[in-house]
Amino acid sequence: MPAGRRTPATFLADSSRLDSVVQLLDEVFVRSRGGGLSMADRFPHLLQEPDDRVRIFVAPSAEEVQAVTLSRRFECVCGVSRRPGVMVGLVATYPAARGRGLASALLERARVAAVADGAEFAVLWTGNPGFYRRLGWTQGDRGLLGELSGCGPVGPVPPPDKLDSESLRWVEAVRAKFLPARIEREPSSYRILPAPVDRLELYRCSAGAGDAYALAGRTDGLSVLYELVGASECFEQLWSSIRRGSDAVLVNGAVGDEGTDWLKAQGGIAWRPQPLAMWLPLTENAQADSLTSWHVPFLDRI
Repeated sequence: MPAGRRTPATFLADSSRLDSVVQLLDEVFVRSRGGGLSMADRFPHLLQEPDDRVRIFVAPSAEEVQAVTLSRRFECVCGVSRRPGVMVGLVATYPAARGRGLASALLERARVAAVADGAEFAVLWTGNPGFYRRLGWTQGDRGLLGELSGCGPVGPVPPPDKLDSESLRWVEAVRAKFLPARIEREPSSYRILPAPVDRLELYRCSAGAGDAYALAGRTDGLSVLYELVGASECFEQLWSSIRRGSDAVLVNGAVGDEGTDWLKAQGGIAWRPQPLAMWLPLTENAQADSLTSWHVPFLDRI
C-alpha cells in the first residue's frame, strides 16, 4: 500500500449485514453480467443460513457495504489424516470504491482469522491471478475444462435421483471408497448452484463391480458435469444420462482424475487447462509446492 494511505476499516459482519452483502455481490457478479439467479440462491449455505465456519468480512460505510470477502473453514480428508484449511471467495468491491485497498485489507483480515482458527492453508479461485500473487498467493491447479459441443439432444432427459438424505449418504459412501483425498461435505454442500446452471442433478448407477454417480447442473440445453466418481463400469451409463437432452456439455475435470481420464478416452471432448486455484500456506506444515498439486472440485468451492 502506498505511503500515507491508511488501511481501510474492516470488521467481521454479523447477520444484520447479509442483505447489504448480497446486494453488493449481486451487483458485481449478477447484474453486471446480464442477470440470473441471486448469489444468495447460488450459495445458500453461505448467504442465507451461514454456520459458524463462515466468516463475512466487510468494508462498511454509513449507507452500504462497500466491499466484501467471504471465507469458510473446511477439512481435507487425506487418507487417514485430516488437513484443516480455509477457502476464500466472493471478493467484491463496488466500482466507485475501487482503488482504495479495500479488497487487500479484507483478504489480510481473512488470513489473520484463518490462522487464529487453526487453518494450515488457504485457497481461492480467480481469473485474475496477478492481484493475488502480489499478496503472497501461489497459483497451481490440476483443473481441466472439457467441452462437447454440437452434439445435439440425443434423447429425452432421464429422471435424476432425488438429492435427499438417503441419496447423499449413498454418495458419501462412494466418495469415501473411491476418493482417498477429498473435501469433507455436509448436506448443505449439495445446495450450491455454480453459474450458469439453475438446477443440480444426481445420477446413480450400480453394477457388479460397484457403484458410481454423476453430479451435473443443467440450464437451457447446457449440461455441466461436475463429478463422475466410482466404478468405471458405470461411467458409460452415467455419461449418456448427462448428454441426453443437451446441445452442449461442459466438464469440470482434473489431471489424474479417474472420471476425467475415462472421458478423455471416449474422444470428442476439447480440453484446456483451467488453472483457477491459488494457495497460501499458513503454517510450517503447509508448503506451496505440495498444495498446488491438489485439486478442489467445483461443488466444494465458494
